[in-house]
Amino acid sequence: MTYELQNVSVNRGGTKVLRDLSLSIERGQVTGVIGPNGAGKSTLLAVLAGQMAGVSGQTALDKKPLSSLDVNALARLRAVMAQQLPNDFHLTVEQVLQLGLYAFGDLAPKAAALLIDQAAAMAGVSNWLPRSMAAFSMGQQQRVHFARALVQLLAIERHQQRAWLLLDEPTANQDPLHQQTLLACCRQLAAQNTGVVIALHDLTLAAQWCDRLIVLSAGVFAAQGPTREILTEDTIQRVFGADLRAHVIHEPAAGVVIYQKTNDN
Repeated sequence: MTYELQNVSVNRGGTKVLRDLSLSIERGQVTGVIGPNGAGKSTLLAVLAGQMAGVSGQTALDKKPLSSLDVNALARLRAVMAQQLPNDFHLTVEQVLQLGLYAFGDLAPKAAALLIDQAAAMAGVSNWLPRSMAAFSMGQQQRVHFARALVQLLAIERHQQRAWLLLDEPTANQDPLHQQTLLACCRQLAAQNTGVVIALHDLTLAAQWCDRLIVLSAGVFAAQGPTREILTEDTIQRVFGADLRAHVIHEPAAGVVIYQKTNDN
């Protein structure tokens, strides 16, 4: 299964948020989407999810136009974790995870429970299942919603062995340990031939965990390709600001050190 965009544009309030984008994204790798605020990262994720109105051009998954698929059909192809978390304080963690199965009403209760237990273990939230969402911090709630997306992903793979995971800023509220744990889980899924697309702000995390990068600037592609080729000082300055200085390292571990140019340097 491959995501294909052909001349995709998105208009919002009379402004083109994305402009004439064409690309192909393959399964079996972690594809990162990076760029400054307002570049169109969340919009691109919403287009890939089939959740964005005002789209021109064509977005297809395995040669099927997303516009031809209803909500349930989409839910059986890709799992999504949005940047904005829903207000679900009245639910328990287990009830939130059950939401990942809304398109899989044919699952037997025992099978559904096994998927929930598996996803909870993968996300490190097994001990939280009976507790209310109101008891947790923003970062902890984010981990629960990652687990909910994993429940949906596992259900998709149980049915057809091929799936996509779309994550919008999943590490934004996480401490370093849980950022690494979440992205290591994504890398493991990609190794099992899941397609993973992640919008990120942290360039070091992108360097460490993404196989390929899509760099957006003002709604167009500034660059795309293998991470080691794309994530360079030149790209960072061109996209994020000419006054920035960046040092990209690959050994002993990948990372990006960024600082602002001053009169002294």
